[in-house]
Amino acid sequence: IKSIATAIGITALASKAFDTIKSSIDSAFSRLDTMAQFERTMTAITGDTEAAGKSLETLKGITKGTAYGLDTAAKSVQDFVTRGMDISQATEQISIWGDAVAFYGKGTNEQLADVTDALAKMRTKGTVEMDQLNRLFDAGIDAVGMYAQATGSTSAEVQSALSAGSISSADFIDTVSSAMASGT
Repeated sequence: IKSIATAIGITALASKAFDTIKSSIDSAFSRLDTMAQFERTMTAITGDTEAAGKSLETLKGITKGTAYGLDTAAKSVQDFVTRGMDISQATEQISIWGDAVAFYGKGTNEQLADVTDALAKMRTKGTVEMDQLNRLFDAGIDAVGMYAQATGSTSAEVQSALSAGSISSADFIDTVSSAMASGT
């Protein structure tokens, strides 16, 4: 019985080791696939292989040591670029907003994807709507308050201007991004 129990224990340990190795290999291949797909897609969109490669290297640095996956960051950059943003600016936005999600929110892939999707939708519409602001606020990011502080306004004034459509989404996003990058 003791021999059988030992054999079962060894088999269980070997099975766990194989599962760990398989998981690591799957993760590595997924990462390689993401990198190759990102470079191909960004090169096709921008026509600039060097910019695509530089963006990918920056994204690897941004995601290293965080809970963010390279695939989530790459998809967000791609989403920004397909909506008219320059690839280097899109990559910089991921760095800034990724830090914000980690600092104010839970720092998860899901939150980063939700925040960047809200920003991309703002940028596409050209206006800032309550739905997108709520998504930022749900991640703990008080973008209206940051914009107000950066422009010397009150939150109520900013909210009124946003409702009236007198603040463009590009101005709003750029101002909040600059404020976060400078420590506001």
